[in-house]
This record gives sequence, C-alpha cells and structure tokens, in this order.
Amino acid sequence: MLSIITCKLLIFIGRLLGRGSVMPGRAALILRPDILARIKLPPIIVAVTGSNGKTTTTDLICKAAKASGKRVVCNNIGSNLIEGITTALLGQCSIWGKVKADIAVLECDERHCENIFRYFSPTHMVIGNLLRDQTSRNGSIEFVASRLRKGIPSTTHLILNADDPNVAVFAQENAPVTWFGVTAEALRTANTPYVADDGVRCTACYGKMTYTYRILDHLGDYMCTECNLSRPSPAHVVTDIIDGAFVVNDDIKIKQRFTSPFAAYNMVATYAVAHDVFGMTSMQIADILSESVTKNQYINRIQDMKLGDQPVLFLLCKHENITGYNGALRSIVELGHDTTVVIIVDALSRKYSANDMSWLWDINFEQLAAAPHVKRVIVGGLFAHDVAVRLDFAGIEQSRLDIHANLDDMMTTLKETSDSPIHLITCFTDIAKFKERLAP
Repeated sequence: MLSIITCKLLIFIGRLLGRGSVMPGRAALILRPDILARIKLPPIIVAVTGSNGKTTTTDLICKAAKASGKRVVCNNIGSNLIEGITTALLGQCSIWGKVKADIAVLECDERHCENIFRYFSPTHMVIGNLLRDQTSRNGSIEFVASRLRKGIPSTTHLILNADDPNVAVFAQENAPVTWFGVTAEALRTANTPYVADDGVRCTACYGKMTYTYRILDHLGDYMCTECNLSRPSPAHVVTDIIDGAFVVNDDIKIKQRFTSPFAAYNMVATYAVAHDVFGMTSMQIADILSESVTKNQYINRIQDMKLGDQPVLFLLCKHENITGYNGALRSIVELGHDTTVVIIVDALSRKYSANDMSWLWDINFEQLAAAPHVKRVIVGGLFAHDVAVRLDFAGIEQSRLDIHANLDDMMTTLKETSDSPIHLITCFTDIAKFKERLAP
C-alpha cells in the first residue's frame, strides 16, 4: 500500500511540475521491488515492442481500445522501461492494489522485456520489427534479439510482423501467433538495401536469405535457402494503396496522412490487435484509424509549424536510427514539390553522452542529391559539419548546402532566405531548440 500511495503522490507532484513519468515508478519499486507481481492487473494486457514504431503503435492501439468502450491504462508517452510501466499501472490502481482498467496497453523496450515480465505476463505481445538502431548502445540486431527472446513469456499470444525474419523466428518457440504484414506493390523497393543488408543471413541458421521483394530494409518476402524459414501468410495485411488510403485485406480502406512503410506497419499491427483481441469490426477500426493524428506532444512524430509564411513539417527521426532517417528522406523525396530540408543534430541523446557519428554513413542521403525539388539542405547544431561531410560525399552540391553549428545563425539564415515549404528532420533532443527559435 505504501508504494502505491507514494507513486500516486509523486505522480501528482510531477504533474504540477510538468514531469513525472519515471520517478514515481522508480520510488515504488524501491519500496516494493515486486509490486507489479502483487497488484491485480487487467484481464487483457497488450505489450508492444520492437525497434521502430512502438510508441506510435501503442498510442493507436490505446485509441482503439478506448473506442471499444473499455477502460484503458496505457504508458503511451514513451516511458517504456519498468519504471514508466510501474508509474502507468499504479497511477490507475486503487490503494488496495487493483488496477482500474479492463485493458492495459504497454510499450516495452525490446532490450528490457525480461526485466519487466519477471513479475507478470502480458496476454498478448506485438513485435513490430528488429532493425539497426543506436548501435553505440544496442550493438547488433542479433544481440537485441537475444535479449528480447529471454523476455517473451511462453504463455503469451504473439502478434508478429510476418515480413521481418528477425521477428518471425520467435514463432518457432512460442504459440499461438497472429501474423500481420504488407504486400502493397506501391511500397515495395529494390531487393538490395542501400548499404547494410541485415537480411543477408538467416537468423535461425545463418544460411543465405533470398527475397522476392522488400518493403523496408530486410522486411519483405524472404526465404532461407538452407532451413527454409520463410515469410508466413499474414492474417492481416496491407494489400494496396488507393487514393492515399491503405487497403487492408483487399477490403477496408484506412486513410493516413503518409502512406509510408512505417505508417503501414503501425496501422496494420493496430488493426490486428483491434480485430482479433478487442473484437472490433473492420468498419469500427477504419473509423478510428483513418486520419488518426496524435495530439500528445511527447509522441507526435509528425508536427505542423510555421516559419513566416512558409509551412514547416517536422518529421521525428531518432539520432542513430538509420531506418528512421531513411524513411523520412524517402517521404520527402516522394512528395515531389519544391522544399528546403533542415537537419539538426545538436545532441545525440538525452540519457547518455555520445559523439560517434559513424551511423550517418549508413543513411541514404544520396536520394536527396538525386531529388531536384530539394532546393536547399540546411544543417545545424554541434554536429553540423559531420552531417555536411556526409552530404558532400552523397553528392549534394555546395550551392545547395548551408552549414551552421550555431542554431541562432541557422535560424537567421532560414528566416531570411526561406522561399519554399520546409521539412525538418531532428530528434526529441533537439526539436525544442528549433521551436523556441521560431518566434520572430
């Protein structure tokens, strides 16, 4: 009881201070390390994990759960370690230890599921993908997969991305499984990734992998030439894109602002949960997910701003996340209208010190160089010159490139010379620095 009351008190204080998603749970765990094993949890617990898209997918699933008429508890602001999950659950818990919700939707860091699920098992677990991400602390995909494997309870119903062989292998050890995926031709890409091919070897036997097509990096229609690991047939799949809407299962249209691979996977994973777990109809799901725009400032990966008369579209990209950057650049290139691209890399992380910029060389900046409608590229922040060197090697002419290590100088240049819509690429660590300089 003391740990629950302490957590609630710290949540209240945190709200007054505009903070409080981690510290309340941390304090509760200090007082009672096994508090999550002692409270009465909701009958349905959906865990969401993976390298990219888990926060957005968690938020979409939370929206769907609420629309189904159920009481929902969710940690959909990105605090995905055990402390943040404890804060979310105890925040909606009675002092007698019962969580006042019918459904819990919990985002979980893929490296820390083992720690989280020592105390309880989710009824369902969504695994979206395993991609190259923050290698300075995560190492290889194989290492992350080995950590995640230890954190998957044997009784949990898995909801897996059929297109990712690194995810598909988990089905060999756990059952039951629901599969989702993407087959839309409009989202298919070349068989060979830009630089690093994380799908060249089978994660089950290290045999050679072959692909009929790819959607994103090593996600696609694959088969191992030695152990015959192959893409399962998904129960829920994005089969087409028509008039800017995803078509699910050759039937239901779901309109989204961007028809990118990431948007497709986030949406169809949510569709699978809403349909198979929450029992919602296809039309109910389409109504909820169509044009779904998150309002939460912590999880809004796409934001609209203004700089003078020019619109600014912010596309969140975690620094050191190659796939995220490639996805954002791909979206900008496919839009096709004149634009100025602003890239800010001023601090790599809020949590740890780092200055390794080698990840820039895995990003396909060459697609910007080949896009004539990208009139200018402005780079700003402490690491602006590192980015500029990479852009120079990508073939972006000096006449199209502005470099400003000082963000004030960058904003002055942008305000004085901007004559086309702006696409801003940066991370949580740096977006506030841009926003505070937007004022005249």
